[in-house]
Amino acid sequence: MVFLKDKDYQDSVDQLSRIKHATFIISEPANDSRKLSGEQLQQTFYNTTHIKYPVIKDPIDAINAAKIQSGSLDLVVGSFYLLNPIRTYIKSLEDNIHDKTS
Repeated sequence: MVFLKDKDYQDSVDQLSRIKHATFIISEPANDSRKLSGEQLQQTFYNTTHIKYPVIKDPIDAINAAKIQSGSLDLVVGSFYLLNPIRTYIKSLEDNIHDKTS
């Protein structure tokens, strides 16, 4: 999960924190000038939920950690700066599986 610092991320955190039994991994978007630091987002979540969610700055590492932690990946939340590299990564995994089964 990532947010840009110029967006209303507090409202999003408030909404996301209402999801029962949800766990989050916080990452950072690939946009140094607009990114909200993982630590700042972590603190925002902590102020709302009193839970200190982990920060894994690299989005691909965060995706892999989520898959290991839960056995699946259910939801990715953030800007296109997060979603685009993850989509490319997931697509490459799918392509590798397809190539091996062909």
